[in-house]
Amino acid sequence: MHISQVEEKTGLLRANIRFYEKQGLICVTRLENGYRDYSQADVDTLLRIRLLREMHMPLDVIGQLVRNEISLAQALETHVPQLEREIGERKNAIDMARQMLRDGADFAQLDAESYLHAPVKPHGAEKQTPISFAWTGDRLPFEGHPWKRFFARMLDLILCGALSSLLLDYALGLYMPLLSAAFALVLMWLSDTVLLHLFGTTVGKWLLGIYVTRDSGANMSLGESFRRACHVLLRGMGLNLFGVQLLCMFFARRHLLERRCTPWDYENEVQFLSRTKGKNALAATLAAALLLSSGLAHRASQLKELVPPNRGDITLAQFAENYNHILRADLRRSGNRDLSVLAMDMLGEGGAYLGESALPDGVAVISVMDKAAPKLTYTLENGCVTAVEFQVDTRISGLTDGYGQEMRRIVLALADLSVLDGSVPRMDARTESMAFQDHDWSLSGVQVTCRVDFDERALAPIGDQVRFAPEEGADFALVFRAEKTDGE
Repeated sequence: MHISQVEEKTGLLRANIRFYEKQGLICVTRLENGYRDYSQADVDTLLRIRLLREMHMPLDVIGQLVRNEISLAQALETHVPQLEREIGERKNAIDMARQMLRDGADFAQLDAESYLHAPVKPHGAEKQTPISFAWTGDRLPFEGHPWKRFFARMLDLILCGALSSLLLDYALGLYMPLLSAAFALVLMWLSDTVLLHLFGTTVGKWLLGIYVTRDSGANMSLGESFRRACHVLLRGMGLNLFGVQLLCMFFARRHLLERRCTPWDYENEVQFLSRTKGKNALAATLAAALLLSSGLAHRASQLKELVPPNRGDITLAQFAENYNHILRADLRRSGNRDLSVLAMDMLGEGGAYLGESALPDGVAVISVMDKAAPKLTYTLENGCVTAVEFQVDTRISGLTDGYGQEMRRIVLALADLSVLDGSVPRMDARTESMAFQDHDWSLSGVQVTCRVDFDERALAPIGDQVRFAPEEGADFALVFRAEKTDGE
């Protein structure tokens, strides 16, 4: 029978059963797959052990009984006087406590010497060190290490996240954070399955000196590690969904501390081993620093992609090159690799939008947005662009998302951008608020001014964005200017 059935029949915890097995009090048969197969004789022995432990009989005496070295009568003849001595000592302790109460003793003024030398009423045989055993304490040393497990799991997740981003963002050109996060979980599930089967550990676990194997010391089969990885992903991490993940970790930690075993290991013959050494701790620290730096470097590389190639004083052609560079980066971040769909939104060397004439033959773009490309006006000094502006004064009869993205790209193309000073994230954060609001601000050497005039009652939330959607035709006017300055 399985260990869970033995728990039910004996009332003992799994930790107690395994402790008695380690002590040699029961000898369990193992099946070909390495699992234990408990017999009814094992159950009967465990029940006898529990009974004798409830009577505070020492384990070494119970071991002699199991090995038929002494009879039960001999054990009891020795054990009864020990219990009587213990009872006598406890009664003496009770008498002394009552005497202290009668004396009104206080801890700060307690005359311990007078009580230690006070005559003691005999309640049993001569004094002997009391014994106090209970089967609930019969367990192997507990190495739960919930925090070590957590950090090992996070190291694995960070590593898989870096691999996911490397594959999706760079190899495939897909900047899709949600897809990247989901793919990271898939990678971790696969790596857990394979690595625990082959090596009994994962990269994160190895760095922290953690191994997960069968109780026999053998690695789990591929099927066992597969099932365990599924349970960890669902019951331990809640698919990494915010809120659900916290609840799963809370209940898993409580189960670990109460049952001395995680839920996903409870039904399997799996043991958790911690073999941390100094070099492992050093390796874990270095690995954490490496993974953190790689994550920061990856984020910086994503932002760097938005930094245009031309900085400082730029010509009109260089400004157009910058604008188109940012447009392509936006396309890649959206997960779309077909550059032809944005050809009409690119700027020519003269600084004007290319429009439909830039579309390949046979390609037509149908847009649900009622928005015409703005006509950009440039201010040049010594052949270099110092300001870009445009005006819109039209009547909207459908749906429009405004000109927030166009304004954002103009500012990014004109500014002296730097990834380190946070200009790109600040610019991205302003994009949504730029389309339908007046604003004056500066960023990386560019002063931005925008004025809008429209009926705000026509603004409508669509999904997580705001759109201008008048029920009938409505006027919409906008004046935008981005001008280079000497400083921020």
